[in-house]
Amino acid sequence: MIMQRKTGFIVKLYEENEHNDRSDKLSSQLMKEDNKAFEASHRLIEIDMDIQEPETYKVLCVSLRDDLLQKDIDDLESLCESGETNMVMERDTGFFIKLYDTVEQNNSHFKHLSPEFNYIILTALESGYRMIELDCDAQT
Repeated sequence: MIMQRKTGFIVKLYEENEHNDRSDKLSSQLMKEDNKAFEASHRLIEIDMDIQEPETYKVLCVSLRDDLLQKDIDDLESLCESGETNMVMERDTGFFIKLYDTVEQNNSHFKHLSPEFNYIILTALESGYRMIELDCDAQT
């Protein structure tokens, strides 16, 4: 799945590598990054036009059905609509949230979200995840 954003693209990798075969759509350099990310169990590639090399992320997928309060969803939608951050990206089935490097940065940026949601961020960061995917279709 390829999604366009303001400064580039997000490429989501599927669990089964055969679903990730996009050689007709991606350059050889991006295919190499795609394969490298998959081998490292990363499930997302960020291609930013301002950065020379694509970045890959280990992504934690959380179900929107069970884990979040409606206020958090509303707050994330407002963040996306306001354009004040590029760390949250809305899509049809949920959100992608790119995490900052430190707990303090995340606490500062996402302080208006519930303690439960901030606990998800903390747990993800401490476990080595750099992005959270909130998805209504995620397995619980």
